[in-house]
Amino acid sequence: MVVEVGKIVSVNPEKYTVKITTDGGKSIDDVQIAQLYDHPRGGGVLVVPEVGGRCLLQTDDDGNEAFVWGYLTPPRGDGFRIDKKPFPPGTIHLETADANSITLHRGGVLELVAAPLCGTLYLPILNTIRNFSENYETMFPGGFLGLQTNRVEPDPLGERTTFTLQLKERALDTEIAVEIFLGGTGRKTPPTAVAALEGYAQSDTLFEYRVGTNGSLFTYTIDKAGNEVSRSSGSRVLEVGGRVIGTISGGFALYSKASGTLEVMGDVTIRTTDSIFLQAASKIELEAPEVIATADRIRLGNAGASHPVILGDELLEKLLRHTHNGTASPSTPADFPIGLLSRKVYVEE
Repeated sequence: MVVEVGKIVSVNPEKYTVKITTDGGKSIDDVQIAQLYDHPRGGGVLVVPEVGGRCLLQTDDDGNEAFVWGYLTPPRGDGFRIDKKPFPPGTIHLETADANSITLHRGGVLELVAAPLCGTLYLPILNTIRNFSENYETMFPGGFLGLQTNRVEPDPLGERTTFTLQLKERALDTEIAVEIFLGGTGRKTPPTAVAALEGYAQSDTLFEYRVGTNGSLFTYTIDKAGNEVSRSSGSRVLEVGGRVIGTISGGFALYSKASGTLEVMGDVTIRTTDSIFLQAASKIELEAPEVIATADRIRLGNAGASHPVILGDELLEKLLRHTHNGTASPSTPADFPIGLLSRKVYVEE
């Protein structure tokens, strides 16, 4: 057997062979690349060399069979490391010239690296998997999970980051059933009819939850201004076992396009430091065993009403005692029918 040092000048990945020029000036073609392990049915461990690599060429005494069985690193000032990381004894490291690598560290740590911002650490401490990446995506039959750094459009304030979760109802469905977006989504708060009536200003959303294709069934968003918008194509049911307490600093508005009912199994109190205004296109009905209106002044008709209400019982008493004197005998009091006074409406003196 003859061992020579040579240089790889070409690589044939289809045949797993190389062409070598030895330091002695010989040129040998179709040299087999020796593998660490080669299974008869194609499996094994293979390192395909690149052009320019220094190798050890072994040939038989007759020069009929040759193969590459090792590689050499030319010495430099830092020894034979040539810009590689220094690893402690016991480390197993695989790395290409593009710096993507697999490293089996002592202590059970496994490190997979594709780029400085694209790698994974498997840590035996607490059985932790730690990913380092500019963007992270997981695609599975049921949907998509992603953490993106959006740099398609340069932003003077920095790159937007977004967390996206999309889920189907069933794995074979073609449409997404539920979506959640967090962070700098680049979307605006969705417009709604109520928002338009109130002059609501849209802002960039930081949280968006959608159900149905593109939020066709339900959408809930929170934007950078702290505004919260919820939109549903169906009904909403709220059931609370305790009390519901809320404080509104900026006023409120409630709009309904159909008839509604408010039913309370107890007393209802409405207090305001200003006015209460009720308006109806048809009529306003109040129904109760007793209705009490307490005020310093009550006006019926409009705010300019100036005629006072007569106290019916006192007027009737005066009319019953009233007689007319004439040339003849005095007249008798008027005869008023029973039930002239209301049994339902009463006023305060």
